[in-house]
Amino acid sequence: MGAEGYAEEGLRVQCTDPGDGTYNANVRVGTGVAVMASNALTFITDPYEGPVTWSEQFYEDTIADFQSQIDAMQRRLIQEEERLTAKFINLEMMISKINTTTSYFSAWAS
Repeated sequence: MGAEGYAEEGLRVQCTDPGDGTYNANVRVGTGVAVMASNALTFITDPYEGPVTWSEQFYEDTIADFQSQIDAMQRRLIQEEERLTAKFINLEMMISKINTTTSYFSAWAS
C-alpha cells in the first residue's frame, strides 16, 4: 500500500504466487489527465514565466515602440509645419513688397 502523505497513498498492489515461491508484479504509476491539465494550465498562465506573460510583454513592448515612433513623427510634423508657416509668411511679405513697389511705379508713371 502507498505510504501516507505521498501521491501513491492508498495504492494497492496484489501479487499472486505462481507456485514456485517467487512473486512478480509490474506497477506503472502515472499522472492523471486532470493533474496534467492542471499543470499545463498553471504553466501557461504563470504570471512570471508563462507563455501568456511572454506574449503580453511582447505586445506591450511592440505598442510602446509604435508609440515612440508616432511621437517622433509628430515632433517632425510640428517642425515641418513651423518651417512651412515661416516660409509662407516670408512669401507673403515679399508679395506685399512687390505690390507696394508696383503701386509706387504705377503712381510715378501716371
